[in-house]
Amino acid sequence: MRNFWATLPHILVRETYETYDPYAEKRKYVKAGTRAENNPNVAAAAENRAKDYVVTDPEGKEHLVHNLARFCREHDLDPRSMHRVARGGLGSHKKWKVRKLETFK
Repeated sequence: MRNFWATLPHILVRETYETYDPYAEKRKYVKAGTRAENNPNVAAAAENRAKDYVVTDPEGKEHLVHNLARFCREHDLDPRSMHRVARGGLGSHKKWKVRKLETFK
């Protein structure tokens, strides 16, 4: 007598078994880049660490910016490159220029 399980296609055998995950309802899946929006503690900490910058667009208009990373997301710019421009490592990024706003205490 042949083995009964050997006669079944493997796909059918795999579909008949269901896995049970008791923690599936408790898990929260967060999209990349939305961690600060979903957690107010993270958003507040990011806002406290944010610095002030003066950003010059390709047309020459200057923008006063608090939180350069958020500004970059809104204007489709690379935050790492913009920070390099602000530190002096690059001259510009996509014809945008950045300088850190000097504040006197």
